[in-house]
Amino acid sequence: MSLKRNHFFEFGDFRLDVDEKTLRRAELLIPLTPKVFETLKIFLENPGQLIEKGEFMEQIWPSRFVEESNLSFNIKMLRKALGDNAHEPQFVETVQSRGYRFIAKVNEVREPVSEAKALGLVPISAENAPAYAGGSDLLNDGMASPLVTRPKHKPRIILFTVGFVTAIVLIFLLSFNFRSGLSVNPNDVRSIAVLPLKPINSATRDEIYENGIADSLIQRLSSMKGFIVRPLSATRKYAEIEQDALAAGKEQQVDYVLSSNYQ
Repeated sequence: MSLKRNHFFEFGDFRLDVDEKTLRRAELLIPLTPKVFETLKIFLENPGQLIEKGEFMEQIWPSRFVEESNLSFNIKMLRKALGDNAHEPQFVETVQSRGYRFIAKVNEVREPVSEAKALGLVPISAENAPAYAGGSDLLNDGMASPLVTRPKHKPRIILFTVGFVTAIVLIFLLSFNFRSGLSVNPNDVRSIAVLPLKPINSATRDEIYENGIADSLIQRLSSMKGFIVRPLSATRKYAEIEQDALAAGKEQQVDYVLSSNYQ
């Protein structure tokens, strides 16, 4: 049976799974947006090396013009996820006016995994054997145990699914016309602003989650034809709970606003 290899990076108490795109601290899953994940991956592939801001921009946003503030925000979110401090860093060090350096010790791991395990196949035992006529005797008589398929756990998919299901889905989908009086042709390209999620309970705010879900929605909508989507750098300032979605939409001069709450 052919072998595959799982690819990990380990540093401190953290373990980054390159294949599943997940970060864990011990058994705790740490949510990361796609761009923050890519930022961390670049760091771990180049431990101890100074990475210029321009290099980051080219790798994370290839063939796209983005403001440097997007990179600064990614670094801020990464530090928050790792519990790092910019003034006394344990992981990410800022090199003034140039870029950043990952200063923690990094261990790259490639673990061989059998094809059966990669597909989520496990042998039947007496405890998990399916019921059939005379079935338990077959196992006890020493016959080769057949394989059964179990779905592979996907923490990232579960995280985002639970996030969307538990949210108050699409509290507002506001459409409005500009006061200029210009009519909107149905065939015209429409614009939309996705605001950061807002918690139902303000005492349990999670900035990484709120901006992360908004960023994922922006990335998905940006790939659709007929939509111009405001970047997160333009909409993250509307994260205040009291923020009026309609007012934000007018300020951004968009046709639609997507604002939602989560618990």
